[in-house]
Amino acid sequence: MRMVQIALGRFKDFLKEQYPLYECNIKPKFITKDMIV
Repeated sequence: MRMVQIALGRFKDFLKEQYPLYECNIKPKFITKDMIV
């Protein structure tokens, strides 16, 4: 479970940095789908 929590933490940080850049170009649903797969 630790690995999952660490991965989620990094993912959240990644979203904070990168999401604003893609927000205008890609829909949030598409991002979520792509990241889950």
